[in-house]
Amino acid sequence: LDNGDPYRIVFGSDSFGNTCGRNNSPIWIRSNKSGPREQFEFSGQDMTERRFMLPLNVSQAFDTIWACVHKCPEKTITSYEEVRSEAVEHRNSLCVDHESAVSVTEQKHRVDILNRCIPEDLMSFGKKLFEKVLEMDLIRGFLHDLIDASPYLLQMCLLALVLAVLTVGLLRFFAAVIVYFVYLAVVLLAVGFSGSVWYAFLRAYKSSTEERSANFTSKDLETVTKPAASRTQNLATAVLFKDVDFDKLLNFEDTTTLTLLALGIGATVISVFVVAVVWCVIPRGKKMVRLFKGASLALSAMPSLLLQPLFSAVMILMMAVYSLSVVLVLFTAGDMVSRRISNGNGKDDSILVIETNMTRTTKLMMFYQFVGFVWVTEFFMACQRLFIAGAVSMYYFDVLSMSRRFASPTPRSPLRCSLWNLLRYHLGSAALGAFIITLVRVPRYLVIWTLARMRSVENVILKKILYVFVWILGCIENCLQYINYNVFTVISYSGFSFCPAAKMLWPTLSHPWFPLLIMFICSYQIANCFLSVYEMAIDTIMLCCAEELVLLRDNPEMAQQFRDYMDGTCEMKERSVRFIRATAVDEGYPLNAIDGEEK
Repeated sequence: LDNGDPYRIVFGSDSFGNTCGRNNSPIWIRSNKSGPREQFEFSGQDMTERRFMLPLNVSQAFDTIWACVHKCPEKTITSYEEVRSEAVEHRNSLCVDHESAVSVTEQKHRVDILNRCIPEDLMSFGKKLFEKVLEMDLIRGFLHDLIDASPYLLQMCLLALVLAVLTVGLLRFFAAVIVYFVYLAVVLLAVGFSGSVWYAFLRAYKSSTEERSANFTSKDLETVTKPAASRTQNLATAVLFKDVDFDKLLNFEDTTTLTLLALGIGATVISVFVVAVVWCVIPRGKKMVRLFKGASLALSAMPSLLLQPLFSAVMILMMAVYSLSVVLVLFTAGDMVSRRISNGNGKDDSILVIETNMTRTTKLMMFYQFVGFVWVTEFFMACQRLFIAGAVSMYYFDVLSMSRRFASPTPRSPLRCSLWNLLRYHLGSAALGAFIITLVRVPRYLVIWTLARMRSVENVILKKILYVFVWILGCIENCLQYINYNVFTVISYSGFSFCPAAKMLWPTLSHPWFPLLIMFICSYQIANCFLSVYEMAIDTIMLCCAEELVLLRDNPEMAQQFRDYMDGTCEMKERSVRFIRATAVDEGYPLNAIDGEEK
């Protein structure tokens, strides 16, 4: 890493290892493995005033000499005299020594871009190409629409932000309307999709039948009826549509009708399944409403939780900047190797130049940095989930819980306590959960990168196998994300480490007295439409309810009272008012004994 210098990316370096725009140290190399180290010729020069890098032959940029110059040539150079005058007047020496001047090839007027001297004709070509692209009707229309609508886009973004904030507040009062509206929308979409497919199939079938009857000649009729007489008569079915002959349908040359038939059958099966699931879930809608109201109460008491994703995004951005700087250092930290190229003086001799080659070690270090970036990113997201889940779970057991048997005996701030518990106890659990996700995500990224490199490969079977492998890894990653998502909630309210919390999670999710799996899926899909923080709050309250129900097994009367409360049959208005008013998390909590609790 001693050779790494991101400054070379900004200003570039010449063909002799000198970084433009700074004073360079000599480069020592060995002519052979056993020989002594010698200073590389023309290295170690002071290039402080030479900030621009110029290729002597832009048509062969990788096999020509690059030189550091004071400024890019302002005129076209076509002779040795102009080379000499350029060196004298502007101190732009384009020679390595007096015998290695550039060949008398045209050095056109250059402009500097990112401290590189680019020929003006190449720039004009790029501008013309860009103008041609802009003149295309489709792209020009997109750009004009984007420019014209930019003020409205900004206004809509601000409106979306305001509506998102209002949604969090209104969900508390319109939770029932939203829940049942989502149920109705899912049913209508499922039925409407299958109905539209069948309608398209009916129209395609009628148009195909009319076209065949219009083109049916007597000769065609004879050729069709002869083989038809020797086989059994076609069976016309009227199961779905009247007079639909599937035997004739399979013989249609137009495969669109057959495709629509298959899509219609599949859409009908899916629609029936979706409607059945919604029908089973509708009686539990009151439980969903309770979860929404509980999440709204928690976020109303702790509105700063809504800013947590912004803090995580800032941390991930800082990590990305750090990783990019490390990658730049590694990219320029290869071994200095020398090779010979033509010196451009028209003779058969050559000149020794130096270049940087990435070694296996630097490549492994870059891969290690990539894995670390993925891991740290997942770690930040895990910490965010632990922090939100910890704060919401403390608020639930201290304020929203019916039994209050597990509330803190002293007033506490859920935000501060959750942050303290995260930093003191749960960083290892967050790192372990993030590492498990990384073990699956990194191989999936590698396979995707391999597929991108195999575009020119014609082995279709290998590509399909890799696509299946990517799909399997994606499914495993989604399953692990689901487990981690709930494990962090269990960690936040139980204090266990990652593995015991994961072991404790499954019996809680599969509790026979509470259909938590269906509730989790529905709450996840609904809350995901609004805010991730709201989603995390709903899932946390759901798991806290399940945990409280498990802990109340020794008190059947209170457990039944809890179920009645979640079903909406027992409102408990007096206790609800007392608890809802206790939303100031830093104030005293109503921790008086409940009537009959000790008994």
